[in-house]
Amino acid sequence: MPAPVGVHRTRGTLARGGHGEPEGRKATLASERNASLWTQRIGIGVVIALVAVLALRVGSSSSQSVAFRDLTVWLPSSSTGEVVLAHAGAGARGEVVARVKAAEPDEHFLVAQGGSGAVVLNRTKGEVGLIDGVTLTVSQRAPIRGVDADAQLLWSDAGARVVTATAVY
Repeated sequence: MPAPVGVHRTRGTLARGGHGEPEGRKATLASERNASLWTQRIGIGVVIALVAVLALRVGSSSSQSVAFRDLTVWLPSSSTGEVVLAHAGAGARGEVVARVKAAEPDEHFLVAQGGSGAVVLNRTKGEVGLIDGVTLTVSQRAPIRGVDADAQLLWSDAGARVVTATAVY
């Protein structure tokens, strides 16, 4: 018997459509394709919305500004007994801005940056001192008991802390 118009005989079964696939399978493929397209569209829409929100937020307030950290750093040089103020600048090479005599050559000391100045812990002499970033001098030297080669100098928002085996100053 001949198949009705629009119906094809495939391997003993009747199928609508063509290309030898049952109609249900074609509908499933079409719905999967539609779901995939909608997923992509939603994803693209979310990305566009995020970019728009960020663009509006950045451009919405002229009082907002990006604050970069200070590009200067205090570095100890035990061989000379100096603390060097270096500026990172805009390139790979840094620039030495100042040198401050903080200890005798070959004395062991640590430096912690705080504000425009620094704190120096001389492990050899067992004392701490402040470097004024404006005058570039060491002042307010004070002895600290228990300072040895393992003593540490830490900086936090509360200020400098000297940590020894027996105490925290």
